[in-house]
Amino acid sequence: MMSLAGAWTLHDAQGAEVCAFSLPGDVHSALVAAGEIPDPLIGTNEADVQWVGEAEWEVRRTFTVGAANLADKWPVLDLEFVDTIAEVSINGAKVADLDSSFVRHRIDRQAEGG
Repeated sequence: MMSLAGAWTLHDAQGAEVCAFSLPGDVHSALVAAGEIPDPLIGTNEADVQWVGEAEWEVRRTFTVGAANLADKWPVLDLEFVDTIAEVSINGAKVADLDSSFVRHRIDRQAEGG
């Protein structure tokens, strides 16, 4: 088993890198930590950062799975929490469209015939 928790990068809808992103984590916290937005929990800042929840975001990370990790196995991506709506891609290929943060998502390509 390989954990993908830790350092990722947050990108805007145009694909530009915005800031560091840590998983588990959320977009608002990453933007606050990077000084990109004011803390929405202070004063009336919440009204000023409503655009964050309406924007499209992408988190990216490069990682390598060694041949020994895949020997006599197939890859399974187990996502414990994905906030609301998400498209999951690996190596540029979409592997899932997710639409609920209340279920654990298990993306098992072997079981799907691929």
